[in-house]
Amino acid sequence: MATSTRTRMGQRPGMSPGGRLRFRTVRAELKSLDSADVVDGLDRFQPADVTSFALSVGATIGPAGEEGGDLFYFNVGTASWFASNPPPKDFEFLRHLLVTHWDYELVRRAISDLCLRTQGTTGTWSLPS
Repeated sequence: MATSTRTRMGQRPGMSPGGRLRFRTVRAELKSLDSADVVDGLDRFQPADVTSFALSVGATIGPAGEEGGDLFYFNVGTASWFASNPPPKDFEFLRHLLVTHWDYELVRRAISDLCLRTQGTTGTWSLPS
């Protein structure tokens, strides 16, 4: 898991002004979605075949109602693309969001819904079980 290194007024993350650890539970919020593979933004992206594609995506996710966040990378793709592009060793460990077709709002909603069920304490995110 990624951890945040945000600081306020020179404090170390999770430290009170007196130097004691302080823990605060925060909810995750999707701040932005982006892809290095897409020039004009994901909201304008249209693959050649909306039912057969794979794309690397970066999501900035941070505490709800606050600025900043951590960057998480994952792939978005369809089962038909994976079927026509099998892994070279017949297996691969993946971080994917599997969708039936490309739809920016669908991807945004899927990640936002995951964020609604994700919380963190002092800069460490924990996915729901």
